[in-house]
Amino acid sequence: MTEIPADHDSAPEGPDGRQTKLVDVRESIRYRRRAQQAEERCQALEAELDTLRQGHSGESEQTRAALADERTRREALEQQLVTLDAERRLERELIRAGARDPETAMLVARQRLAARGDPADVDAEGLAREVLEEKPYLRTAVRDEVPPLGRSARGAQAPAAGRRHRAEKLATVARASGRRADIVEYMRARRQG
Repeated sequence: MTEIPADHDSAPEGPDGRQTKLVDVRESIRYRRRAQQAEERCQALEAELDTLRQGHSGESEQTRAALADERTRREALEQQLVTLDAERRLERELIRAGARDPETAMLVARQRLAARGDPADVDAEGLAREVLEEKPYLRTAVRDEVPPLGRSARGAQAPAAGRRHRAEKLATVARASGRRADIVEYMRARRQG
């Protein structure tokens, strides 16, 4: 410990009038060492923080790019959905207006639809009439209702009574014998009936 000079009975006063505290030299050295270690640790943590910020900025740029790609993809899908909806409405109107060959009429209408721009604003009924008026060979009689798309227009047909009776007999024979030839003959009769 540093000693107080003999001519002073107390510690010297500082510039602000307070008495300064006397500290052991060894303890002062330890404080200085701790302060230097703390500064070194602080610098290391700041360097690590900078590294992390740079890493996150790279990740955030990748995330932003991926987000922009997804937005572009979503917008393209929304546009495709609008186009498909317009084509579906147009196909129904072509059938309702009496298109003999809806697929061919739809090809012509798609060209017109693409030329007009935004498919959401297209008048499907007007476009269907326009296509069928310009191409009268695509037209048949006008229908009031649209048959369900994707089904046969003739509907299910009942098999002839004689063929059905023959198929039933062959099924009984095939079931009893289990022979491949009998099963094949039954399947053939069933397809024909």
